[in-house]
Amino acid sequence: MRAARLAPFSIVAIAVLFVAAGSRLAPNEQSESPRSPALRMAAQHQWVPGPEALAPLPDGVACNPDGPTVGTPWVGEPGITETVQQILDRDQAAPPAKPIKAEFYNKARRGCPSDPNAPAVANWPPSDTPILGLDTPAPRAPQTVGFSFDTGNIFDAPAGVVPPDTMAAVGPTQIVSALNNRIKFFNKTTGALTFGTTLDSFFNSVRNGQFTTDPRAKYDRTSGRWFVICVNVPPSGANRVLIAVSNGSTVTNTSSFTFYFFQQDTVAPAGNTGQFLDYPSLGVDANALYIGGNMFATSFVGTTGFVVRKSSVLSGGPIVVTAFRGLVSSASGPGPYAPLGVDNDDATATEGYFIGPDNQVFSRLVIRRVSTPGGTPTISGNLNLTVPTTTFPINAPALGSTAPLDTLLDQLYNAVIHKNRLTGLSTLWCAHNITVNASGVGSSGGGRVGSRWYEIQDLTTTPTLRQSGTLFSSAASNPDSYYIPSVAMSGQGHMAIGTTVSGAARRAEIAVAGRLGTDPLGTIQAPATAITSTTNYNAETGVTDQRWGDYTHTQVDPNDDMTLWTVQQYCNATDSWATRIIRLIAPGPAAPTSCVPPTVSQGASNVNITLNGTSSGGTGWFDPDASFPDHIAVAVNGGGVTVNSVTFVSPTQLTLNVTVSPTATPGARTITVTNPDGQAATSAAGILTIPCPTITLNPATLPNGQVGVFYSQNITATGGNAPYNFTLSSGTLPPPLVLSSGGLLSGTPSTPGPFNFTVTATDADNCTGDRAYSVTIVPSCALLADMNVDTFKNGDDIQIFVNCLLTGGSPTGNCACGDMDSSGSVTPIDVPLFVAALLAP
Repeated sequence: MRAARLAPFSIVAIAVLFVAAGSRLAPNEQSESPRSPALRMAAQHQWVPGPEALAPLPDGVACNPDGPTVGTPWVGEPGITETVQQILDRDQAAPPAKPIKAEFYNKARRGCPSDPNAPAVANWPPSDTPILGLDTPAPRAPQTVGFSFDTGNIFDAPAGVVPPDTMAAVGPTQIVSALNNRIKFFNKTTGALTFGTTLDSFFNSVRNGQFTTDPRAKYDRTSGRWFVICVNVPPSGANRVLIAVSNGSTVTNTSSFTFYFFQQDTVAPAGNTGQFLDYPSLGVDANALYIGGNMFATSFVGTTGFVVRKSSVLSGGPIVVTAFRGLVSSASGPGPYAPLGVDNDDATATEGYFIGPDNQVFSRLVIRRVSTPGGTPTISGNLNLTVPTTTFPINAPALGSTAPLDTLLDQLYNAVIHKNRLTGLSTLWCAHNITVNASGVGSSGGGRVGSRWYEIQDLTTTPTLRQSGTLFSSAASNPDSYYIPSVAMSGQGHMAIGTTVSGAARRAEIAVAGRLGTDPLGTIQAPATAITSTTNYNAETGVTDQRWGDYTHTQVDPNDDMTLWTVQQYCNATDSWATRIIRLIAPGPAAPTSCVPPTVSQGASNVNITLNGTSSGGTGWFDPDASFPDHIAVAVNGGGVTVNSVTFVSPTQLTLNVTVSPTATPGARTITVTNPDGQAATSAAGILTIPCPTITLNPATLPNGQVGVFYSQNITATGGNAPYNFTLSSGTLPPPLVLSSGGLLSGTPSTPGPFNFTVTATDADNCTGDRAYSVTIVPSCALLADMNVDTFKNGDDIQIFVNCLLTGGSPTGNCACGDMDSSGSVTPIDVPLFVAALLAP
């Protein structure tokens, strides 16, 4: 954390309160001072170390750099709970202006050597193309810049604070912005302000009457709570770490926060007496909060890490803290400088971490692993990791700025462990800025600032560098600088990095870049400008560099594990900084292309279908684990098909379990796949078909007819979706019979003979069924009882009559001659009449 200053327009007001604004230290003196907004105070109100602050750590207090150190949990005070409305009621009066704070950093580190094993390369593994797509048209980043809004600016009361300490965190429905002047909660979808207050007012119950600085904020997915920390700045002596914990994931006026504090030198084991904890970090995991910082007396004396038992601050306290002092035990000692607590949203995590650049050697990161963080923590010795060459950053020029923008040192700005859910690999991502040359290689004479990022694996054993890369300008003249970066990876394995970018020909703007999980290791795609600037930044005058930063934040969305968010600083108006939260939209879903099987029948239940897709430019399907609220969804369009479940197989394959209604409309269907982030892709028609049902026509056969005798027969259909439309699809009907659309075949036959034809029934869904029929029309009968039509009535006609009586027809005669009562068919009534006619002369 770096010292804050006030912009020129507010110094007059401050002078009324503090007599004089206090002069900025010359560059060499400045390196002996606290380089953090924590001490933005007027000269007579400057933090001054007492004599006790100069004492070294007592024997046995400093952590062992070469082996584990067992901590001693310390029990502090219970929390103080206030509702949001109580906080807002307190904040009605105009807030007082904040005083100027000097800058702290470790002067001795400028002369550090580089790790002799560090490769002089821009990326790891090395490649000839560390930045992909420089020759492609913008936008080029794998994520698309989406919804964004400013979360704060230099004019927010108390106005004139420099720098803001750029921080925001994203929750399920809200975004919190925690800056040196104000803390605000916004609606995540619209950007509408839910509530806001000054940082001092927010922490009023625990800040001990002193002003606050260096806020950090996180949303913890494992507990569904917001955590906000900062430090206070007393006139002298040890300062406090302040912690706020929400009572839920959504903050309204009726919500509450519980506030805790601990004075840094009272936590066991006692040490760093009277010293100032600067640049506090915040990492949150399932077990603890990890707060690391730099320790100062009259100059830098080392670093300390605190492990806060999370269960103690989720339950109202008392707070339980373990101090690990002397992570760096002297100004020139080894260990993590500005140690960052590492975020980890894995609910099953059992270890925590601090990480920072080595205080003693450039081109090296140092990790300290914390075991049993939720009980009695034990911290490991220094776990050293050699990385490609690094060095301190130079200040960054900006078009229209009379003094360059301060890029701080080479400390890491954020650190997060996240799981690639496609590979199952959990890795630590972090980033910082360094001076690089036109090839992206760390070099003190490189003439530009690049943003270096790292992915670290094997965290539970011996950490190794999986990959690293550098975002930089390769221009031979007037190169841009990329600085104060933060980085994160999504569950898909895609990475995004956000930075400020400026140069002699470019104002202070926001750039984003990233890489797909499938890109070659160590590479990053060319940056895109997310937010432009058209105004000059000269908020500070008479200085060698203008304060900027002191850090930024990038994170994955806690709902979908796909969307990435970054909050960065830019010049939004003349002599004004602003912080902007930006949604970075993941590549869209794969295009659905085929189903196996491609058809599912009406009435089918719990049928598994393999859905295949095609990926282009990083598109793909994704589904996070069950702990996330948003998941992949699939719909078969057209109705009647229920998708019971979706099983993620790969970015281009899903398994669907479906049930089809018996009344589902047959035909070609499209399928829409919606990723957890709401982006959807729809297939072409016909990827899945609901086939027509079998439509059966009845009766199976039609009776024969007789010339001159009226014929009427209903044809019906079953199996489809009524009503049906009947048509003659082939053949010829006995003239002049007619088939109605309702299936009635009727008329008085005029022509004898056999007739073959096919009738088709079409249902309401345009599905069809047909049946072939054969009808014989016999001539009219000239002599009753002459069944074989031989002009004689004799015993030969008897068998034919019986056949007609029993079966309704005869293949060898004319049944019409047995219809003695002209009823239209041979019935038992015709039997005595037939016998009488047969016996008559």
